[in-house]
Amino acid sequence: PALSDAEVEAIYQGAARDCKARLEKEGIDLNAYRTTEIAADVEDLRLALGIEKWNLLTLSYGTKIAQVLMRDYPEGIRSVVMDSPLPLEASWDEESVRNTMEGMERLCDLCAAQPECNQAYPDLKAKFKAFLRAANQNPIEIVVKGPKDKGEMTFRLTGKDLIAVYADQPSMNIPKVPSEMWKLIQGDYSYLESTLADMV
Repeated sequence: PALSDAEVEAIYQGAARDCKARLEKEGIDLNAYRTTEIAADVEDLRLALGIEKWNLLTLSYGTKIAQVLMRDYPEGIRSVVMDSPLPLEASWDEESVRNTMEGMERLCDLCAAQPECNQAYPDLKAKFKAFLRAANQNPIEIVVKGPKDKGEMTFRLTGKDLIAVYADQPSMNIPKVPSEMWKLIQGDYSYLESTLADMV
C-alpha cells in the first residue's frame, strides 16, 4: 500500500537528520556547501590542472557558479556560455514552483486568446487550477516500474508536486504544455508516468 503524505515526510526528515548527524560526526562543515565554495573549488581545479584560462559552458544552477567565478576569479576565464541563467539572487528551490505556475497561467491566457487553442482546451486555466486543488485534497497515485531490481514504485502527487514535475521540463516542450494540462484534467496520466519513470 502507498504511504501517506505524513509517513513519507517523516521518512524524509528522519533520513535528513541521520545524514546530517553522520556528516557532522565525521567533521564535515555543512555550511561550506554553497555556491561561493563550489566556485572556489572550480578555481582550485583550474590551478591544479595548470590551465591558464578556460571556456565555461554552464546550465541552470551551474550559471550561478559561473557568475561567481566571473566575479571572484575573472583572471582564469576566457569565455562563458550560460544556458538558462539563474540570477545570483534567485533561490530555485523556493521560487521554481511559483514561477512555473505563473508561466503556465500565461500559457493558458495565450491559449484562451487563440480561437483554435481555446476551442480545443476551453476554460483551461480555471479547470487546471481546480484540478490542482483537487490533487491537494486527494493526491494522484502514479505507479511506475523502478530500476530492474526495485519492482514498482508508487508516487502520490499533490498539486504542488505536479507543478514541480513541469518545472524541470526543457523549454522546447512549452508548445505541448496546454495539451498535457488538458490530458491531466481528463485523467490521462501517461505524461506523468513517462516523466517519473525517467526520474527513478
